Amino acid sequence: MGYGPGVFGGFTHLVTLIVGGLLSFFLFLVVVALLFLLVRFLLVGTRAAHLYIAKNSPAATTPAARPATTAAAVAKAATAPAKPAAASAKPTTKATAKPRTPKPPTA
Repeated sequence: MGYGPGVFGGFTHLVTLIVGGLLSFFLFLVVVALLFLLVRFLLVGTRAAHLYIAKNSPAATTPAARPATTAAAVAKAATAPAKPAAASAKPTTKATAKPRTPKPPTA
């Protein structure tokens, strides 16, 4: 039961300080790297989500501006005869073809 620095005095104390400092610096680098990866993951994931939503959401339609109508214009439209619709009217848009899945090669 002696007094003084004991086993951890002098050179051993210096080695312990260096090893402890290196370990704490390494731990700090690990925490910084994990935070960097987390922030990068969140940014990339958010951007990918925005692109996915922009690609797969239905087209946003804006309501058309309604013209201002007066009582005289409404009365005139109510008394005007309606034109009959053409029975043989063809659609103006062509139906889009479904994408074809290529068949696997036969052996």
